[in-house]
Amino acid sequence: MPPAESASLEAIRYSRGALALLDQRLLPAVTEYAQVADAGAGHDAIKAMLVRGAPAIAIAGALSLAVELVAHGWTDKANASGSEAAAHIRE
Repeated sequence: MPPAESASLEAIRYSRGALALLDQRLLPAVTEYAQVADAGAGHDAIKAMLVRGAPAIAIAGALSLAVELVAHGWTDKANASGSEAAAHIRE
C-alpha cells in the first residue's frame, strides 16, 4: 500500500537563485509565501517574523545571501573569485 499523502507545509522553498518563505504570521488561516530577492529582503522577512524558530531563521538568512550571490553572478567561477564574493558579503 502506498504511503498516505501528507498535508504538511514547507516553511522554506529554495531552488538555485530563488527563495520563498512561508509567512508564518498568517497561519493557520492563510498559506502565503513571500519571495526573497536578496539578503536585504531576507533580513526584512526575519525582522518582521515571517520566519520563526532559530533553525529556520538561520537557514532563511543563509539562503537569502545565496540568492543575492547567484543574482549578481558571484557563484559563477568565471565571474568571481572567492575573495571577491567575500568582499561583496562584507559590504
